[in-house]
Amino acid sequence: MKSFLVLWRLRLLASLRVPLAIVCVVLFSGCPEVIPDEPEEPEEVELVDLNCWGLPISMSSVRVNQIIMKYHDENVVFICSTDNGGFHPVSSDEHYFVKNVSLSSGEVIAWLFSDPVGSTTVYHAFIEVILKIDDNIVGYVVIEACRIHLVASKGNILKSVFFPKVGGKYQNISEEDIRTEIEIIKDEAIYGGNTIWE
Repeated sequence: MKSFLVLWRLRLLASLRVPLAIVCVVLFSGCPEVIPDEPEEPEEVELVDLNCWGLPISMSSVRVNQIIMKYHDENVVFICSTDNGGFHPVSSDEHYFVKNVSLSSGEVIAWLFSDPVGSTTVYHAFIEVILKIDDNIVGYVVIEACRIHLVASKGNILKSVFFPKVGGKYQNISEEDIRTEIEIIKDEAIYGGNTIWE
């Protein structure tokens, strides 16, 4: 029906020898203007908390260097990774030491600079946390960690970013986009003099 009306308008206007500019106005006067959604700027949001950093491991009754998954959404998955050291469970009922772990909102993990059953020790690390809902990246966190003496570490959140929905839809953020941003943040920390590593 719509195509018939368009053809009818064209024939009518052609028979009247109407200029092309007016033809365009008449043909598309009933069409709503389509304005694409602009991507919104990422928001600085506290997505994780650091707890019990700087305490000596041997003198503390709690698991030190805790990272708490703070952003409250039951659908969010926190994908944590570290380039050095490893993650250890806060609960004494669990035992593992890994470089990658996925957690839910409210869960807590501890970062250690050495394997509890091994001899490898590190002095500096970057910890990355990428937040996803299904296949959509909705935020990321970059944490710097370093040893301040033999039995203690300190941590600093370099960046914590959340990507809000635009027009009710998740933004199209790719893994490559996030990886590029994270590497820039790491370089700025090390080469820009913002590192906590002394």
